[in-house]
Amino acid sequence: MRLGPSVSLFAALVACSTLPGDASRFVVFNRTLPGWKPLDMAVLHDTATGQEAEIIFSSGGRINRLLMRSASGGLRDVLMRTTDADIVRTNANHFRAAVLAPWANRIGKGQYSWFGTQYQLPCNEDNSLRDDALHGFMLNRSFAVGGSAADDTHAEVTIVADVPRLSWPGWPWSFRLSIVFSFDARGLRVTTSMTNTEESASLPFFHSMHPYVNVSRTSDVLLRLGPCEMCGEPRDNCGDWRRLDMGPLAPRAGPLLPLGTTSPFTAFDGSAPVGGSAPNATYYDDEFTMTADAAHCGSAGVTLVDPSYPGDAVTVWGDSNFRVFQVFTGSFTWGEQSVAIEPMSGAANAYNTGDGLTVLAAGATHTDEMGIYFRASAR
Repeated sequence: MRLGPSVSLFAALVACSTLPGDASRFVVFNRTLPGWKPLDMAVLHDTATGQEAEIIFSSGGRINRLLMRSASGGLRDVLMRTTDADIVRTNANHFRAAVLAPWANRIGKGQYSWFGTQYQLPCNEDNSLRDDALHGFMLNRSFAVGGSAADDTHAEVTIVADVPRLSWPGWPWSFRLSIVFSFDARGLRVTTSMTNTEESASLPFFHSMHPYVNVSRTSDVLLRLGPCEMCGEPRDNCGDWRRLDMGPLAPRAGPLLPLGTTSPFTAFDGSAPVGGSAPNATYYDDEFTMTADAAHCGSAGVTLVDPSYPGDAVTVWGDSNFRVFQVFTGSFTWGEQSVAIEPMSGAANAYNTGDGLTVLAAGATHTDEMGIYFRASAR
């Protein structure tokens, strides 16, 4: 069944699982994330397998959970999740699975020029190592539920945020951000539409999401940069991969901004683990790009295999709009074992370099797709 945008906030979520005679395999319903001030989530649920995804639409559109059935037969939390709404509100979970828009990653010192006008964004990465504007400003913004649908093949929910002009320092434009989360037996597909609602002014845009894949030991996992085979992309597509060069102290210290050059990179070919030890895995906080153009690589991603889950593979992917992927293995520094994989529609600091930047004209809409797919070979 399908419910349109005229349906009230909770009715759009509850009705799919409560209407008489509705016996579809997939359902959509509401769940509350507890805390001092609870948050509302849309749950996309597969009644046949118990698999599900949680979307915190009342605070930034975060993917709070992706629960999939492992090759071992049990259900597995594919992503790191948060069980306390207060941790989400304070971002004590380090942008976990957040929507990163209208920019992703960093804008150097929060400064950029747009058609001759200089702008200064707040620098929320303000520490002894760097001073940049990080990950946009949608983090805790409330989205409205625009509609939902569920049948025997999938469940989906659409969330929408209308952002007025001058709602963020250094950002004078208005826009509408609409995101469709579609969940099926493979995992989660995220379709993002960014609409410039200005009458005449263009605006800059690039974006990402920030899932942390839950692993047993970061140092043991295998990573492979390549085509998204679970999307149907042939294994040999996408060509070689290169790492975007940063300063000499990166990635542990110093600016994490691309210098405009790249270097060959072959370590993430799926043949060897990340390396290091459980308390101190080899540290990556790097951007990688493919050499193939969109005509030869329609969908690419990073595939992760955790030896603790034989037969399982997780691919974080993006369509041809996503040419850059960020990989972060440093969550052990705050006591977690995970790998953050971010499909990026532009490189860090794209407001200044133009690398992957979308110039969105007044009234225009940019739409793209990314997602998290899961394969359990024994299923």
